Amino acid sequence: MYNREKGSDSMIYLQIGIFILEIILCIILNNLLKDKLNKKIRYAICIAFVLNCWNMRTYQAMWAIHTLFCLLVLLTLFKKRRPIFCIIVSAIISTSIVTFGYVNMYTIHQTTYNLKTEKSINPAKICFISDVHYPNANSPQRLKEITNTLIKVKPDFYLLGGDFVDESTSTKDLEILFKQLGRLTKVAPVYYVYGNHENKIKFTRNKLNQEINKNNITILNDQEVQFNNIILIGRKDYTNKNRKKTKDYNLTNKTYNIVLDHQPQGTKENIKNNVDLQLSGHTHNGQIFPLSYSYHLQPDFAGNYGKETFKHYTKIISSGLVGWGFPIRTEGICEYVVVNVTQDK
Repeated sequence: MYNREKGSDSMIYLQIGIFILEIILCIILNNLLKDKLNKKIRYAICIAFVLNCWNMRTYQAMWAIHTLFCLLVLLTLFKKRRPIFCIIVSAIISTSIVTFGYVNMYTIHQTTYNLKTEKSINPAKICFISDVHYPNANSPQRLKEITNTLIKVKPDFYLLGGDFVDESTSTKDLEILFKQLGRLTKVAPVYYVYGNHENKIKFTRNKLNQEINKNNITILNDQEVQFNNIILIGRKDYTNKNRKKTKDYNLTNKTYNIVLDHQPQGTKENIKNNVDLQLSGHTHNGQIFPLSYSYHLQPDFAGNYGKETFKHYTKIISSGLVGWGFPIRTEGICEYVVVNVTQDK
């Protein structure tokens, strides 16, 4: 089944929403400048902002929308100042924000968590990666360098937490991505779960599965595998209404139970059904400030970033290796996660 139309919808809706927001903000800007600049200059400024914000995947769009917000704030705060002062200061602030966002997007961090368990297990080292959204803010050369870094981790297994591809990924991008990720299998087993963006791809799900399997990566689609006394469950994405419930796996407290789930949902369900560790991504920790706070407004809010512990249960949410759509990151970091689990003796 092809998802070309569905795949492009989310970005189109985002562009339309931002375009409408820009028009509203420009109307406000025009009113603020009404007594300070003539009509032609005001209209020229507003048109320039709107045109530059049409494609949100570009740096100029990021610069324009941040400049517009800053300009509105400064014009409101400094009503007696000349407009040129507010315009210059807004441009400086926006340039600083976008420069920071660019550098932050291209800086990869290793985040390490050391966990203890009372259960009898051999020490386990896990490398968890999510939300690559290739090729956003990426290239074949950069992807190769990132893979080289991941190889040096040398874990017992790699867990890929979904949203590695999205509506912007071409078939060629897909092949490049999983050829590189396949190199990880020479170090340790690699397991993959789907995210919500795998439902929005341009190519078929069969093509996606073919590339994953061809490179010796194992897909866990509501399936489980066992390593000695550790059980790993890879769940279907939360958007899939037919996915199994945690209780369907009949987990016991005799094994150390790990759930790999793209979205950080199901906390109560997992605690009740003997899950020891949940690894999730999806949130990007906001990516663009202040979007992380929007997660708190959701009725099913299940965490945004970092480690949360409830008795025997630990949930770790990664901000992702890259990010979606926008070419910058002004909130959170780009990261891969290393989890060391040892028995508490």
